[in-house]
Formats: sequence, structure tokens, C-alpha cells
Amino acid sequence: TSGKIILESMENETSVPEKDVTDQAVRPQTDRPTEVTEACKELNEENVDLVRRIFECLGADKFVKILKDTKEIQAGKGLKTADGSRNRTAGGVFLFLASEVIGRNEFNRICSANRKAKRKLKQQEKDRHRNVKPKLDSKGSNHPK
Repeated sequence: TSGKIILESMENETSVPEKDVTDQAVRPQTDRPTEVTEACKELNEENVDLVRRIFECLGADKFVKILKDTKEIQAGKGLKTADGSRNRTAGGVFLFLASEVIGRNEFNRICSANRKAKRKLKQQEKDRHRNVKPKLDSKGSNHPK
């Protein structure tokens, strides 16, 4: 099956309602974290937070449908990148299909929120390392003996 046929069949379903996913990094994680984690393992996708945000936006049923469609495409001839130079990875196929179902604007908003959350976590990590003071030995030195 091609991606186009799958997307056309998905267009017949009801559209995905917009959900605010901009601050989900601070919200409790989904009730089904194992479903997202397992999907990431199957897709060989490292960006679990992005996949979790997509799950939150789509809901379980559409998420599972896109995951199934991704597997079918990968089992077939795959799906080419935009420039046609190579096949997409399984994660790339999943993200492409999700973006088509969610809508380009909403998908870009989800990705933007994900990038912001990653930057925030990275900054917090830097701040945590800056605030760590070296432990001093009994002589007031932090040099190893």
C-alpha cells in the first residue's frame, strides 16, 4: 500500500480536534506511556516526547491506526523522502503520516512545543551543573590526593 491510499482512507474519518500541547512537558504523562514507549521501540524513534505529544493529540485509536499503516508501508516498498533520494525511516514514515492526519499547522505547533521543552530541559541541566560546587577536602582543596 502507498502512503497516499492510506491517507485518503484516513481523510474520510473525522478530523482531529485541536488540543493544546504547548506545555505538555509539565503536564502529567499520558495514561498509556507503555503504548508510546513500545511504539518508539518499534519505530526506532528516539524522540519519545514528540511521539507522546502526537499520541495526546490524536488519541489512542488514530495513533494505533497510523502505527499500523506505518508498518504496512515499511513492509512494502516504503515511502521516499521529499527529495526522493532514499526511503524514510520507520519513525519518519510515522511522523509523515501523523502530520498529514493532524494537519501541517498543528503538527508544526507540536514540533515547536517539543523543541521548546527540549531547550528548557537542556538549560535546566546546564543551570544544575553551574550550581554544583566542588566538594572540598579537609584542607580546603578540591584537588585529588
